[in-house]
Amino acid sequence: MRECFKIGADVEVFVFGWFRARVTGYEPDYYTLYIRYYDRYDDNGEQLNGQVHVSQGRPIPPKETVRNFEIDSYVDAFLDGGWWEGTVDEVHEGDRYTISFSDSTMKPSVYKASEVRLHRDWKLGKWVLGTDAKEIDDENQYLKCWFMYVVVVVLVLKKFRKLNA
Repeated sequence: MRECFKIGADVEVFVFGWFRARVTGYEPDYYTLYIRYYDRYDDNGEQLNGQVHVSQGRPIPPKETVRNFEIDSYVDAFLDGGWWEGTVDEVHEGDRYTISFSDSTMKPSVYKASEVRLHRDWKLGKWVLGTDAKEIDDENQYLKCWFMYVVVVVLVLKKFRKLNA
């Protein structure tokens, strides 16, 4: 198991957006992380628990030291408890930015600088930033969909095995 996935470690997990969570367990046979989300809650206001494939996890990105973004900067914006990939469309006075999202179902919105960060990907144990990350993302968009499919299949097979055991 990678060092960043030890029980008790803070991580980000990809479930259509990047969400902060704490690792609560690990199942090596299925490469499954058990997690408790920091910013996702059930109907009773309790923090959600979940499980994801290790390929959907990464360490917490480094904190931003400068939050000045330009038009077409590839960024993440904080929305509904997670970080969503997008691009700066407009720069407004007062450190505010209009962000349009990679997910075409999400409407462009205005965000404060504190709600925006440079987009980063965790590749081979290093952070890849900005445009370099976008190029990698564009090339791997198919793989993101494929990972989600594989995770669903693994979870279904796992449940099927337990039912038939």
